[in-house]
Amino acid sequence: MSKENLPKIPSYRLHKTSGLAVVRLNGKDFYLGKHGSPESRNKYNQLVSEWLTNNQQIPKDKASTPPTDLDMTDKIWIYTPKSHKMQHRGRERIIYIGSRAQAVIHSFLKEDLTAYLFSPIEAEKKRNARRRANRKSPMTPSQSKRKPKKNQQNPLRDHYSKDSYRHAIQRACDKAGVPRWSPNQL
Repeated sequence: MSKENLPKIPSYRLHKTSGLAVVRLNGKDFYLGKHGSPESRNKYNQLVSEWLTNNQQIPKDKASTPPTDLDMTDKIWIYTPKSHKMQHRGRERIIYIGSRAQAVIHSFLKEDLTAYLFSPIEAEKKRNARRRANRKSPMTPSQSKRKPKKNQQNPLRDHYSKDSYRHAIQRACDKAGVPRWSPNQL
């Protein structure tokens, strides 16, 4: 086989803004995890080998993974929500994210870029950890043995809904002592 017939192997690259490893296959970016980590190298090797053995096509199970709503390929990021309030009228919603907003969002980015940035489950875990750290008296044995309820009435979800987002803003307004407002007032 001559060199001209050999396929060009896509490179393992650093996505500078997120610090993640990325590989582009057939024009689609695949984020692999933290750049330089053994896990990201393994994902890269697996993905590229599957791509090569599949006649340089993205394997079906990889192609069906949901793409991220946040495009971080340019200097200004572009967020395109999957659904929004004017979608039924055929309008597209594009939100441009500049460098100052990127700096804020960067600390919330996860290795899985399809995951939600803000999670009530994670917020509650952090809040409980802070409460435990600030606790004055030791925990009683009965408290430490207590198990969480199995069927909670309102279990936490992996993302905020429009109502839970509004409630979170209103609680923060009350705590800060400022007049209440809702997200749709922006």
